[in-house]
Amino acid sequence: MGYGYRPALALLWLIGTLLVSIVLTVGVAGAAGVTSRPGEGGPCSVVEQAGLALSAAAPLVRTDGGRRCVIDAGTGAGQTVLAATWVLQALAWAFLTLFVAGFTGLVRRSP
Repeated sequence: MGYGYRPALALLWLIGTLLVSIVLTVGVAGAAGVTSRPGEGGPCSVVEQAGLALSAAAPLVRTDGGRRCVIDAGTGAGQTVLAATWVLQALAWAFLTLFVAGFTGLVRRSP
């Protein structure tokens, strides 16, 4: 990140991480049929799956996607997607922290 001189790069990586989370949830979990509505049953819509992905990976952003749609971790695909969302959440926190530190000038090279 260049000692805080390029916070936009960290922001781009954060956006990329969030997009990967959405693609993973919609493309893999949704296609494998491991997302469902709690209590109601049935598959989740694409918008609900995207909300679930953002709620799982985006730091400080909570949508109601976690209440409307859940990932069934009882299957191999569900467990893989759930573990991947944990990794993506850690990456999103790291990139957000780097962006804020670089944007506010907290990290600078000493003269």
